Amino acid sequence: DVFVEVETWARGKGDAALERQARERVDKAEAALAQARELSVDAARELGAGRLDEAYRLVHRLWKEFPFTPAARAATLPIKVVTFPPGASAKLGTSDMGRTPAVVQLPFRVASATLWMEAPGFLPAKVEVTPESPPTLTFHLEKVVHWRLRTRGAIEARPVLAGDRLLVASRDGRVYAASRDKGEAVWVFAADTSGDVIAPPAVHGDSLYFGSNDHRLYRIGLADV
Repeated sequence: DVFVEVETWARGKGDAALERQARERVDKAEAALAQARELSVDAARELGAGRLDEAYRLVHRLWKEFPFTPAARAATLPIKVVTFPPGASAKLGTSDMGRTPAVVQLPFRVASATLWMEAPGFLPAKVEVTPESPPTLTFHLEKVVHWRLRTRGAIEARPVLAGDRLLVASRDGRVYAASRDKGEAVWVFAADTSGDVIAPPAVHGDSLYFGSNDHRLYRIGLADV
């Protein structure tokens, strides 16, 4: 608009050189506006077709080459968010972005926005999203730890559930019975000090059976402990 006004003013003054220069600027500005609109339309089409990487590339080009155009100011950068497990709620700043996998939209000239991801049973996760973030962000959510049971050796065998107790074999030569809800050790049975317990214990009736590297098979009456 400014160049058009200058062109009109120069024409009125009879300044052909200034008028020509203003016309060249007008033509250049109109061409830039047209290219910016075309990039915006192309990005929207690619995003609608599910080609997010291409839409991301086009918006980046629009922002870089035509930052002062209305099309650039209206464009948002699409970034796909993938979580394992899927179905986490995603929020960019204060805007709800739905459940993962989801596409978040970073507004023009926002240097950084906080992306939050939450899922039941998992710790909340957050990351700063910037224009330099990749087109796809992948996160492995961390499970909430309700309790920990510490033993003196490695636990290699699968724990066994017996009623409200979890039976855990350890390479420290012991079998631990922990409360299922709190993980507190209810009782501990120690095999010979030279024996690791590396296989899962077995429960049959009211008895617990397990083998040890001390070359013995043990039977414990669950009702007795």
